[in-house]
Amino acid sequence: MKIGVLAILLIMLNVVGCSRGAETGDETEVIELTFAHPFPATHHHHVDIIMPFVEEIMEKSEGRIKINVHPGGSITTGTSAIDDISTGAVDMTWTLQGYTPGRFPLTEMFEFFGHFTSGEEATRVAWALFEQSEAFREEYKDFKVFNLYFSDVSDVYLATKPVRTPDDLVGVKLRSASPMVDRSLAKFGATTAGMPMPETYDNIERGVVEGLATGASAIPTYKLYEVLKYGTEGMNLYVSPQVMAISWNAWNKLSPKDQELFETIGCETLSIKSGQYYDALHDGAVKEMEEKGMEIYRLTDADRALFAEKAAPVVEEYIAELEAKGYAAREFYELMVSIRDSLRNQ
Repeated sequence: MKIGVLAILLIMLNVVGCSRGAETGDETEVIELTFAHPFPATHHHHVDIIMPFVEEIMEKSEGRIKINVHPGGSITTGTSAIDDISTGAVDMTWTLQGYTPGRFPLTEMFEFFGHFTSGEEATRVAWALFEQSEAFREEYKDFKVFNLYFSDVSDVYLATKPVRTPDDLVGVKLRSASPMVDRSLAKFGATTAGMPMPETYDNIERGVVEGLATGASAIPTYKLYEVLKYGTEGMNLYVSPQVMAISWNAWNKLSPKDQELFETIGCETLSIKSGQYYDALHDGAVKEMEEKGMEIYRLTDADRALFAEKAAPVVEEYIAELEAKGYAAREFYELMVSIRDSLRNQ
Protein backbone atom coordinates (compact mmCIF):
# COMPACT_ATOMS: atom_id res chain seq x y z
CA MET A 1 0.00 0.00 0.00
CA LYS A 2 2.76 2.41 0.91
CA ILE A 3 4.56 1.64 -2.35
CA GLY A 4 1.40 2.38 -4.33
CA VAL A 5 0.91 5.76 -2.63
CA LEU A 6 4.56 6.66 -3.26
CA ALA A 7 4.21 5.80 -6.94
CA ILE A 8 1.13 8.01 -7.25
CA LEU A 9 2.92 10.92 -5.60
CA LEU A 10 5.87 10.62 -7.98
CA ILE A 11 3.55 10.64 -10.99
CA MET A 12 1.81 13.78 -9.70
CA LEU A 13 5.13 15.55 -9.31
CA ASN A 14 5.92 14.87 -12.96
CA VAL A 15 2.86 16.78 -14.21
CA VAL A 16 3.75 20.44 -14.36
CA GLY A 17 2.12 23.61 -15.72
CA CYS A 18 1.49 24.46 -19.36
CA SER A 19 2.88 21.30 -20.96
CA ARG A 20 4.69 18.48 -19.20
CA GLY A 21 7.54 18.34 -16.74
CA ALA A 22 9.82 16.22 -14.60
CA GLU A 23 11.58 16.49 -11.29
CA THR A 24 15.26 15.74 -11.68
CA GLY A 25 17.20 18.94 -11.07
CA ASP A 26 19.20 19.91 -8.01
CA GLU A 27 18.37 23.41 -6.73
CA THR A 28 22.04 24.00 -5.86
CA GLU A 29 23.32 22.92 -9.28
CA VAL A 30 24.12 25.55 -11.94
CA ILE A 31 22.41 24.62 -15.21
CA GLU A 32 23.90 26.10 -18.39
CA LEU A 33 21.61 26.19 -21.42
CA THR A 34 22.09 27.12 -25.07
CA PHE A 35 19.37 29.29 -26.65
CA ALA A 36 19.80 29.27 -30.44
CA HIS A 37 17.54 30.87 -33.05
CA PRO A 38 17.79 31.80 -36.74
CA PHE A 39 17.05 35.53 -36.55
CA PRO A 40 19.48 38.47 -36.30
CA ALA A 41 20.56 39.87 -32.94
CA THR A 42 19.03 43.20 -34.02
CA HIS A 43 15.56 41.68 -34.38
CA HIS A 44 13.07 43.40 -32.08
CA HIS A 45 11.91 40.09 -30.62
CA HIS A 46 15.47 39.13 -29.72
CA VAL A 47 16.16 42.51 -28.15
CA ASP A 48 12.86 43.18 -26.37
CA ILE A 49 11.42 39.73 -25.60
CA ILE A 50 14.16 37.08 -25.55
CA MET A 51 16.95 38.97 -23.81
CA PRO A 52 14.75 40.43 -21.00
CA PHE A 53 13.30 36.94 -20.44
CA VAL A 54 16.76 35.37 -20.31
CA GLU A 55 18.04 38.03 -17.94
CA GLU A 56 15.01 37.70 -15.65
CA ILE A 57 15.40 33.93 -15.50
CA MET A 58 19.09 34.23 -14.62
CA GLU A 59 18.42 36.93 -12.02
CA LYS A 60 15.47 35.26 -10.30
CA SER A 61 17.14 31.86 -10.29
CA GLU A 62 19.97 33.56 -8.39
CA GLY A 63 22.50 32.25 -10.88
CA ARG A 64 21.25 28.66 -10.93
CA ILE A 65 20.31 28.98 -14.61
CA LYS A 66 22.76 30.43 -17.12
CA ILE A 67 21.41 30.88 -20.66
CA ASN A 68 23.83 31.50 -23.54
CA VAL A 69 22.01 33.04 -26.51
CA HIS A 70 23.17 32.41 -30.09
CA PRO A 71 21.13 34.36 -32.69
CA GLY A 72 21.61 34.62 -36.43
CA GLY A 73 21.40 30.98 -37.47
CA SER A 74 24.89 30.11 -36.24
CA ILE A 75 23.59 26.92 -34.57
CA THR A 76 20.06 26.34 -35.87
CA THR A 77 18.01 27.56 -38.84
CA GLY A 78 14.35 28.39 -39.31
CA THR A 79 13.68 25.06 -41.00
CA SER A 80 15.75 22.95 -38.58
CA ALA A 81 14.85 24.59 -35.25
CA ILE A 82 11.82 22.40 -34.54
CA ASP A 83 13.78 19.20 -35.18
CA ASP A 84 16.72 20.52 -33.17
CA ILE A 85 14.57 21.30 -30.14
CA SER A 86 12.65 18.02 -30.45
CA THR A 87 15.82 15.93 -30.46
CA GLY A 88 17.60 18.02 -27.84
CA ALA A 89 20.29 19.16 -30.28
CA VAL A 90 19.66 22.63 -28.89
CA ASP A 91 18.32 23.44 -25.42
CA MET A 92 16.11 26.40 -26.29
CA THR A 93 14.90 28.03 -29.49
CA TRP A 94 12.55 30.54 -31.10
CA THR A 95 11.09 29.93 -34.54
CA LEU A 96 7.97 30.15 -36.70
CA GLN A 97 5.78 27.10 -37.18
CA GLY A 98 5.38 28.09 -40.83
CA TYR A 99 8.98 27.06 -41.49
CA THR A 100 7.98 23.40 -41.01
CA PRO A 101 4.86 22.94 -43.17
CA GLY A 102 2.55 20.14 -42.07
CA ARG A 103 4.12 19.80 -38.61
CA PHE A 104 1.39 21.90 -36.92
CA PRO A 105 -1.76 21.32 -39.00
CA LEU A 106 -4.24 22.59 -36.39
CA THR A 107 -2.13 25.65 -35.61
CA GLU A 108 -2.28 26.54 -39.31
CA MET A 109 -5.99 27.29 -38.90
CA PHE A 110 -5.02 30.47 -37.07
CA GLU A 111 -3.72 31.69 -40.43
CA PHE A 112 -7.14 31.62 -42.11
CA PHE A 113 -7.90 34.94 -43.77
CA GLY A 114 -9.58 37.54 -41.57
CA HIS A 115 -10.13 35.36 -38.50
CA PHE A 116 -8.24 37.54 -36.01
CA THR A 117 -7.87 41.27 -35.54
CA SER A 118 -4.67 41.28 -33.48
CA GLY A 119 -1.78 39.16 -32.32
CA GLU A 120 -3.01 39.43 -28.74
CA GLU A 121 -6.46 38.10 -29.63
CA ALA A 122 -5.02 35.07 -31.43
CA THR A 123 -2.60 34.43 -28.57
CA ARG A 124 -5.34 34.41 -25.94
CA VAL A 125 -7.37 32.00 -28.06
CA ALA A 126 -4.35 29.72 -28.51
CA TRP A 127 -3.74 29.44 -24.75
CA ALA A 128 -7.38 28.67 -24.11
CA LEU A 129 -7.14 25.95 -26.75
CA PHE A 130 -3.93 24.68 -25.14
CA GLU A 131 -5.98 24.04 -22.00
CA GLN A 132 -9.08 22.65 -23.71
CA SER A 133 -7.83 20.67 -26.71
CA GLU A 134 -5.71 17.55 -26.32
CA ALA A 135 -5.20 17.46 -30.08
CA PHE A 136 -3.72 20.97 -29.99
CA ARG A 137 -1.36 20.05 -27.14
CA GLU A 138 -0.32 16.95 -29.08
CA GLU A 139 1.19 19.13 -31.82
CA TYR A 140 3.69 20.47 -29.26
CA LYS A 141 4.41 17.27 -27.32
CA ASP A 142 8.02 16.94 -28.54
CA PHE A 143 9.24 19.92 -26.50
CA LYS A 144 8.23 22.20 -23.66
CA VAL A 145 6.47 25.36 -24.85
CA PHE A 146 7.18 28.48 -22.81
CA ASN A 147 5.98 31.06 -25.34
CA LEU A 148 3.28 30.43 -27.95
CA TYR A 149 2.07 33.65 -29.51
CA PHE A 150 1.07 35.39 -32.73
CA SER A 151 2.55 38.46 -34.34
CA ASP A 152 0.54 41.42 -35.63
CA VAL A 153 -2.06 41.01 -38.38
CA SER A 154 -0.50 40.82 -41.83
CA ASP A 155 -1.06 42.58 -45.11
CA VAL A 156 0.71 42.87 -48.46
CA TYR A 157 3.55 45.22 -49.40
CA LEU A 158 4.82 45.67 -52.94
CA ALA A 159 7.58 47.38 -54.86
CA THR A 160 5.62 47.54 -58.11
CA LYS A 161 2.04 48.72 -57.57
CA PRO A 162 -0.63 49.42 -54.95
CA VAL A 163 -3.14 46.73 -53.98
CA ARG A 164 -6.73 47.82 -53.37
CA THR A 165 -8.75 44.83 -54.65
CA PRO A 166 -8.08 41.13 -55.21
CA ASP A 167 -7.69 41.81 -58.92
CA ASP A 168 -4.60 43.89 -58.15
CA LEU A 169 -2.84 40.70 -56.99
CA VAL A 170 -3.50 38.65 -60.12
CA GLY A 171 -0.14 37.45 -61.46
CA VAL A 172 1.85 39.08 -58.65
CA LYS A 173 4.63 37.00 -57.06
CA LEU A 174 5.06 37.47 -53.32
CA ARG A 175 7.24 36.10 -50.57
CA SER A 176 4.88 34.16 -48.32
CA ALA A 177 5.24 32.90 -44.77
CA SER A 178 3.50 29.53 -44.97
CA PRO A 179 1.41 27.16 -47.07
CA MET A 180 -1.81 28.44 -45.50
CA VAL A 181 -0.99 31.99 -46.55
CA ASP A 182 -0.17 30.61 -50.01
CA ARG A 183 -3.70 29.22 -50.21
CA SER A 184 -5.32 32.60 -49.54
CA LEU A 185 -3.02 34.46 -51.90
CA ALA A 186 -3.71 31.89 -54.62
CA LYS A 187 -7.43 32.69 -54.32
CA PHE A 188 -6.52 36.29 -55.20
CA GLY A 189 -4.54 35.14 -58.24
CA ALA A 190 -1.08 35.70 -56.75
CA THR A 191 1.83 33.27 -56.86
CA THR A 192 4.19 32.75 -53.95
CA ALA A 193 7.78 31.92 -53.08
CA GLY A 194 9.09 30.72 -49.74
CA MET A 195 12.31 32.18 -48.40
CA PRO A 196 13.79 33.24 -45.05
CA MET A 197 13.00 36.83 -44.13
CA PRO A 198 16.68 37.91 -44.19
CA GLU A 199 16.76 37.00 -47.92
CA THR A 200 13.62 38.95 -48.82
CA TYR A 201 15.30 42.35 -49.28
CA ASP A 202 17.67 41.08 -51.99
CA ASN A 203 14.94 39.09 -53.73
CA ILE A 204 12.68 42.14 -53.94
CA GLU A 205 15.55 44.32 -55.12
CA ARG A 206 16.43 41.80 -57.86
CA GLY A 207 12.81 41.37 -58.91
CA VAL A 208 12.58 37.70 -57.93
CA VAL A 209 9.43 38.67 -56.02
CA GLU A 210 7.45 41.91 -56.23
CA GLY A 211 6.86 42.13 -52.52
CA LEU A 212 5.67 40.09 -49.57
CA ALA A 213 2.85 39.22 -47.23
CA THR A 214 3.79 39.99 -43.63
CA GLY A 215 2.95 41.93 -40.52
CA ALA A 216 3.96 45.58 -40.67
CA SER A 217 6.24 45.03 -37.68
CA ALA A 218 8.70 43.14 -39.91
CA ILE A 219 9.18 45.94 -42.45
CA PRO A 220 11.44 48.24 -40.37
CA THR A 221 13.32 45.27 -38.87
CA TYR A 222 14.66 44.28 -42.28
CA LYS A 223 14.61 47.84 -43.74
CA LEU A 224 12.27 46.64 -46.46
CA TYR A 225 10.93 50.17 -46.90
CA GLU A 226 14.10 50.76 -48.93
CA VAL A 227 12.88 48.38 -51.67
CA LEU A 228 9.10 48.66 -51.24
CA LYS A 229 6.83 51.48 -52.45
CA TYR A 230 3.28 50.42 -51.57
CA GLY A 231 1.47 48.90 -48.61
CA THR A 232 -2.09 47.76 -47.99
CA GLU A 233 -3.44 48.01 -44.45
CA GLY A 234 -6.56 46.45 -42.99
CA MET A 235 -6.63 43.23 -45.00
CA ASN A 236 -6.05 41.03 -41.92
CA LEU A 237 -4.58 38.41 -44.23
CA TYR A 238 -3.29 36.23 -41.37
CA VAL A 239 -1.55 36.22 -38.00
CA SER A 240 1.78 34.41 -37.81
CA PRO A 241 2.26 31.72 -35.13
CA GLN A 242 5.60 31.69 -33.35
CA VAL A 243 6.99 29.52 -30.58
CA MET A 244 9.76 29.63 -27.99
CA ALA A 245 10.57 26.23 -26.52
CA ILE A 246 12.97 24.26 -24.36
CA SER A 247 13.89 20.63 -25.03
CA TRP A 248 12.57 18.03 -22.60
CA ASN A 249 16.17 17.00 -21.91
CA ALA A 250 17.04 20.53 -20.78
CA TRP A 251 13.72 20.99 -18.95
CA ASN A 252 14.25 17.82 -16.93
CA LYS A 253 17.61 19.14 -15.72
CA LEU A 254 15.85 21.97 -13.90
CA SER A 255 14.72 21.66 -10.31
CA PRO A 256 10.96 21.88 -9.62
CA LYS A 257 11.59 25.36 -8.21
CA ASP A 258 13.21 26.52 -11.45
CA GLN A 259 10.59 24.83 -13.61
CA GLU A 260 8.00 26.83 -11.70
CA LEU A 261 10.08 29.96 -12.31
CA PHE A 262 10.04 29.30 -16.07
CA GLU A 263 6.30 28.86 -16.04
CA THR A 264 5.65 31.95 -13.93
CA ILE A 265 7.76 34.24 -16.12
CA GLY A 266 7.00 32.43 -19.38
CA CYS A 267 4.03 30.45 -20.73
CA GLU A 268 0.77 32.41 -21.01
CA THR A 269 2.16 35.55 -19.34
CA LEU A 270 5.09 35.88 -21.75
CA SER A 271 2.94 34.86 -24.71
CA ILE A 272 0.33 37.58 -24.15
CA LYS A 273 3.11 40.08 -23.57
CA SER A 274 4.63 39.05 -26.92
CA GLY A 275 1.34 39.36 -28.78
CA GLN A 276 0.71 42.80 -27.29
CA TYR A 277 4.26 43.83 -28.15
CA TYR A 278 3.84 42.97 -31.83
CA ASP A 279 0.49 44.76 -31.97
CA ALA A 280 2.14 47.90 -30.58
CA LEU A 281 4.96 47.60 -33.11
CA HIS A 282 2.45 47.43 -35.95
CA ASP A 283 1.18 51.01 -35.68
CA GLY A 284 4.68 52.40 -35.26
CA ALA A 285 5.89 50.44 -38.28
CA VAL A 286 3.11 51.80 -40.51
CA LYS A 287 4.00 55.33 -39.45
CA GLU A 288 7.67 54.68 -40.18
CA MET A 289 6.87 53.28 -43.63
CA GLU A 290 4.96 56.44 -44.51
CA GLU A 291 7.81 58.58 -43.19
CA LYS A 292 10.17 56.64 -45.47
CA GLY A 293 8.01 57.48 -48.47
CA MET A 294 5.87 54.36 -48.86
CA GLU A 295 2.29 54.85 -50.01
CA ILE A 296 -0.12 53.11 -47.62
CA TYR A 297 -3.65 52.30 -48.76
CA ARG A 298 -6.17 51.53 -46.02
CA LEU A 299 -8.89 49.12 -47.08
CA THR A 300 -12.53 50.07 -46.56
CA ASP A 301 -15.02 47.53 -45.21
CA ALA A 302 -16.26 47.04 -48.78
CA ASP A 303 -12.70 46.42 -50.01
CA ARG A 304 -12.09 43.88 -47.25
CA ALA A 305 -15.32 42.07 -48.05
CA LEU A 306 -14.08 41.44 -51.60
CA PHE A 307 -10.93 39.77 -50.28
CA ALA A 308 -12.90 37.80 -47.67
CA GLU A 309 -15.29 36.43 -50.30
CA LYS A 310 -12.41 35.20 -52.46
CA ALA A 311 -10.55 33.61 -49.54
CA ALA A 312 -13.59 31.99 -47.85
CA PRO A 313 -13.35 28.58 -49.63
CA VAL A 314 -9.95 27.94 -48.04
CA VAL A 315 -11.57 27.13 -44.68
CA GLU A 316 -13.79 24.31 -45.94
CA GLU A 317 -11.11 22.97 -48.27
CA TYR A 318 -8.55 22.73 -45.48
CA ILE A 319 -10.96 21.21 -42.95
CA ALA A 320 -11.90 18.53 -45.50
CA GLU A 321 -8.23 17.74 -46.13
CA LEU A 322 -7.46 17.33 -42.43
CA GLU A 323 -10.55 15.25 -41.75
CA ALA A 324 -9.53 12.93 -44.60
CA LYS A 325 -6.28 12.41 -42.66
CA GLY A 326 -8.13 11.55 -39.48
CA TYR A 327 -8.10 14.89 -37.66
CA ALA A 328 -11.21 16.17 -35.91
CA ALA A 329 -10.64 19.40 -37.79
CA ARG A 330 -14.17 20.81 -37.80
CA GLU A 331 -14.50 20.26 -34.07
CA PHE A 332 -11.21 22.09 -33.50
CA TYR A 333 -12.13 24.92 -35.86
CA GLU A 334 -15.50 25.46 -34.22
CA LEU A 335 -13.89 25.47 -30.77
CA MET A 336 -11.30 28.02 -31.94
CA VAL A 337 -14.00 30.33 -33.32
CA SER A 338 -16.19 29.84 -30.25
CA ILE A 339 -13.36 30.82 -27.90
CA ARG A 340 -12.53 33.82 -30.08
CA ASP A 341 -16.12 35.03 -30.12
CA SER A 342 -16.53 34.54 -26.38
CA LEU A 343 -13.44 36.65 -25.75
CA ARG A 344 -14.81 39.37 -28.00
CA ASN A 345 -18.07 39.41 -26.05
CA GLN A 346 -16.46 39.80 -22.64
